[in-house]
Amino acid sequence: MELSNEATIETFTHVVVRPTTFQQERPYKVAIGRLKEGVRVLAWITGFKLSEVKVGMKAKLVAKLTPEGRPTYEFIKLE
Repeated sequence: MELSNEATIETFTHVVVRPTTFQQERPYKVAIGRLKEGVRVLAWITGFKLSEVKVGMKAKLVAKLTPEGRPTYEFIKLE
């Protein structure tokens, strides 16, 4: 099933105290966004300042690979 990539952010958090496996990462933001089809997705938030992230804002969901080759999802700014 093909899904759209436009999401509405429903909730988010800024993680400063990271789990051991993420200690090499800088503090990061993650969110749950609802796609137009009603599917909820958990993904990183990138390209936004913390002050810009708001519940109800629109974002674009993109699939990416980490430098280690692991698949991941990110919410980025709409173009």
